[in-house]
Amino acid sequence: MYEENVALVRRYYRETSGDMASIAEIVALDFVDHHFPAGLPAGPEGVRAFFNNVLGAFSNRHIEICDIFATEDKVAVRFSLVASHTADFAGYAASGKQIECGAMSIFRVQNGKLVEGWESADLLGLFNQLN
Repeated sequence: MYEENVALVRRYYRETSGDMASIAEIVALDFVDHHFPAGLPAGPEGVRAFFNNVLGAFSNRHIEICDIFATEDKVAVRFSLVASHTADFAGYAASGKQIECGAMSIFRVQNGKLVEGWESADLLGLFNQLN
């Protein structure tokens, strides 16, 4: 079971770095990520909105997983988002800079899908790179 849950989270990060065509196979319809901004819908629609709109200022996005492990119904991940800053973000004009933002997430898995997520990211480090 643990291996399947780890594989599911790895697939989530691959999918969210791409076109997200299969995201509904990965996240439940009522999936909630507690770090997403208020007002985003639940489920696959909210995931697409976050990665396309909130992180849309960063192109060529990919996730480099540093550590990943599972226990019971949870998967914990330490990773870095690596991308190019190609559009305005949080008041910062597009710089073209390559950024790397470290973060840690925990996902809860139920019935083979992600149902809940929590994340803490190094936003101060990100904003320092945009200066």
